Amino acid sequence: MSPSCLTQPIVMPRNHIFSVCCIVVALGLAGCRPVTTSGSYSQSGGESTDEKPLMIFCAAGIRLPVEEVAKKYEIEFGRKVQIDYGSSGELEGRLEIERRSGKSRCDLYIPADESFASRTRQKQLTRESIPLAKFRLVLAVRPDSGLDFGSVDELLAGDHGFVVCDPKAGVGKKTMTVLRKSGHWDAVDQQKKVSFPRVPEAANAIKTSGDVVAGFIWDTTAIQFGLKGLIPPEIADASSTVTVNVSTLSPRPLRSLRAFV
Repeated sequence: MSPSCLTQPIVMPRNHIFSVCCIVVALGLAGCRPVTTSGSYSQSGGESTDEKPLMIFCAAGIRLPVEEVAKKYEIEFGRKVQIDYGSSGELEGRLEIERRSGKSRCDLYIPADESFASRTRQKQLTRESIPLAKFRLVLAVRPDSGLDFGSVDELLAGDHGFVVCDPKAGVGKKTMTVLRKSGHWDAVDQQKKVSFPRVPEAANAIKTSGDVVAGFIWDTTAIQFGLKGLIPPEIADASSTVTVNVSTLSPRPLRSLRAFV
């Protein structure tokens, strides 16, 4: 049986992504009081003349669309945006370190899967959350490879080098979850060529390595790297909602963050 083949990602239009980013700050910080930190801001919440960039912790797998949003924001509002990339779990760990140290840099946290956003809210690391986009899990191959896996069983049956991502990454967690449900995860975990901490690294291996012909990554990443996204039935319903989340410990006063609106 031939798998579905993805040609376009399931994402919201980019101009809509930008609008949602604006909305989330207005809603998410409407009830927040300004936080003062070692002279950077006044007691009334006013900023010093030395304004710091808006800091975003962003999952590496969604780098390109978030960078486009940041550029639009910088042009429209004249404020710099700094983005730190990592796996969703790695960035969650950074939020925890910031809370323990009492020194927060992060204003917005954008993981690659809603499960991470839910967990940071439960830990009170983030506040309100609003969806940005929806991604789909695909089995990516090079378009000139001639490969057309109709099922995960077909992938496992042959001598095919394939990759997955670490469960600390949103795509890795989604892959593990959906393949556990189908009963394929143990075999996939045992037969994988390598596991990568970040999805762009997995996509690059599929595109350039002679030892790797396929891998489980997001549809958007597959398209960015010029890969063909197959959707075998075992992962047909596997998608992820990407959200933007306001850091509870953001050092910015309310007026400063409202400038993002």
